[in-house]
Amino acid sequence: MSARNSAFSWQGDKLVLQIFLQPRASQNEWCGHHDGRIRLRVTAPPVDNQANLECVKFLAKSLKTAKTNVSVIRGQTSRAKTVEVLKPDPECWQKILTEMLAD
Repeated sequence: MSARNSAFSWQGDKLVLQIFLQPRASQNEWCGHHDGRIRLRVTAPPVDNQANLECVKFLAKSLKTAKTNVSVIRGQTSRAKTVEVLKPDPECWQKILTEMLAD
């Protein structure tokens, strides 16, 4: 349980996510946990920042916030990333979290 809780934190109205990103997946999706991080699959390849951009787009849509409110702050060229999301919809995040914990 502690590994799951360390995968995200709230800092005021900012959600900080520890992401393990899997590029070139068949679909964009939340996919449980990997090494204490939230596993996220995206369809984009890890070339020319495409996977990061797809990650930002997917997170913004999932959490009902603007793409400009989502930024990769650590791990630009790694699968292990730290992502900040400003003003995400708390209800959407709770729903995603509940679904991941059910896995």
